[in-house]
Amino acid sequence: MCQMKKTLVILAAGIGSRYGGGIKQLEPVGPNGEIIIDYSIHDAIRAGFNKIVFIIRHSIEADFREVIGNRIEALCEPLGIEVRYAFQELEDVPIPVPEGRTKPWGTGHAVLCCRELIHEPFAVINADDYYGRNGFVKAASFLETEQYGLIGYVLKNTLSDNGGVTRGLCDVIGGRLIGIDETKNIVKTPRGIRAGDMALAPSMLVSMNFWCLPASFLSVLEKGFPEFLQNLTDPLKDEYLLPNIVDSLLKVGTPVSVIPTNDAWFGVTYKEDKPSVVESFRKLYEAGVYAAELDSDLRSPDKSAVLLRGKTILVTGSPGFIGAHLVLRLLEEMQSGTIVSFDNMNDYYDPALKEYRLRSIEEAARSTDVRHVFIRGSIADKALVDRVFAEYRPAVVVNLAAQDGVRFSMEHPDVCMESNMIGFYNILEACRRGVVEHLVFGSSSSVYEESAAGGRTREDHPVSLDVATKKSNELLAQSYAKLYNIPTSGLRLFSVYGPAGRPDMFYYAAAEQMAAGETVRIYNHGRSLRDFTFVDDAVESILRVMRGAPKKRLGADGLPVSPYAVYDIGRGQPESVLDFISTLQDELVRAGALPEDFDFESHCELVGMQPGDVAVTYADADGLEADYGYRPKTDIRQGLRKFAKWYREYTSASDA
Repeated sequence: MCQMKKTLVILAAGIGSRYGGGIKQLEPVGPNGEIIIDYSIHDAIRAGFNKIVFIIRHSIEADFREVIGNRIEALCEPLGIEVRYAFQELEDVPIPVPEGRTKPWGTGHAVLCCRELIHEPFAVINADDYYGRNGFVKAASFLETEQYGLIGYVLKNTLSDNGGVTRGLCDVIGGRLIGIDETKNIVKTPRGIRAGDMALAPSMLVSMNFWCLPASFLSVLEKGFPEFLQNLTDPLKDEYLLPNIVDSLLKVGTPVSVIPTNDAWFGVTYKEDKPSVVESFRKLYEAGVYAAELDSDLRSPDKSAVLLRGKTILVTGSPGFIGAHLVLRLLEEMQSGTIVSFDNMNDYYDPALKEYRLRSIEEAARSTDVRHVFIRGSIADKALVDRVFAEYRPAVVVNLAAQDGVRFSMEHPDVCMESNMIGFYNILEACRRGVVEHLVFGSSSSVYEESAAGGRTREDHPVSLDVATKKSNELLAQSYAKLYNIPTSGLRLFSVYGPAGRPDMFYYAAAEQMAAGETVRIYNHGRSLRDFTFVDDAVESILRVMRGAPKKRLGADGLPVSPYAVYDIGRGQPESVLDFISTLQDELVRAGALPEDFDFESHCELVGMQPGDVAVTYADADGLEADYGYRPKTDIRQGLRKFAKWYREYTSASDA
């Protein structure tokens, strides 16, 4: 239930040993004490990698965490980036270690040690090498193809002035790798670049061990490693190496792309290389490639990092639709801590769906070290809310509990007021008395009033009671943020849809009606436009906001400046409701939830506007992107395909 993972695997079992010494002897190359690995991680995060796996040895774990790991984890967690560790040990083989062997089993074995941690496309780099920003951008993009690739570096950009180097010379035809020739002692000479008597073209592409690999490659490693061990020619020195494994794939016709980059590679191959490496980084800073504080461009200056791991997170409105998806994602990523779900499980729609979501959460919780607690009750019950805050002391509160529905609020205003006003007031009061680092709450896209020219401009003319309560929540939250210095973020969620959604939402109701052979009524004669947001994108947005709270600051009067912000959560791309439902019908047919010969037009009735509705809504996601580097992007066909698949499976199980 999350965006595509792009994992960076860093071969760090031998970090710092290239010319002797160890981790604690790593010498800084940047102006503030940065080491080379800091730049690789920074560039990878900027490029869109969202998971990092370090391959180390148990014997260096304590030093590695002290010098590198703890610092990188502190950087990554507020950004929603996983950091995991795999361990490469000489003894981790299915045979007795040959007597006298001390040499590791090679890069292929190192990556194989990650097999329990990686289920997605990944890139592999060396910890001691600088690869340049462009290489990571190209790698992140290429991983989306889920194919084999190699980032190719121009030979002249990879050499040392202080001695010979070994490089994998790439034979490339039409962008495809034909083979790699591992060539030793490549040097710069007055006669050009040479390896012994062989002259080498400065512009030829070489491998610097920067691979882009599909998750299926782990199965290749798992199958090939026992075969490698059975055919050792030198038991003390043979290595299971990535280039050799890729070469075996080339021989059976597996395509491997070479993605060229003009970035300079550099590393401290010899101690004498360090001054030139330091100078190279100085020039990169001078050219504006890096900010004076390296990671400052990864964080908004107006946000304070909020670490979720090990904390208690309260999510009201779980196991409601968005709340359940959020809790499942938190269970997947937090690693430790407590999540408290809080919902009254009312019968506004079929409670069986909420029970289904709750079972999914409880099942997921059993396979993690994160504790999950479910509180059945209403946030309008002040005594219960106070008890929950007193017992669990949540550090982060996400309030998604609300009585939604424009038409429902017109027919049942007392229910709407109780949940949306009294309930939210109780949450605010509990936050005021608690130790809450960040309050995040759900608002509504409908707070915007449609302008005469179309779209939305004003926010002070709510068209329904439901919308009025949401706008009131924003005002109350801003007041509490100011008066009590509570970092608070509001989220205006635009037409969220997806698997296990709410049956009262138009897309879900339409699916039910079409499946039953009934007519779908499409209001405003199908001309309405909505900014449909897939639930995984909504959850990714919420998580990013959770991890970055508005900073507490004092104004010129010595009083707190309100640590409050509000964001639109949507793609900013309004879609025709008629097109949306037509696409839904296509995907339901594709999933087998509707017959192949389903006649959409005969099951569709275009009618006029409903009271309380607006014709056009769409998000302005610029604020979210500026502060958190993210914008929802799932198109309606992708999202509806996932919903239709889930709907078919869910209804089939219910009918069984």
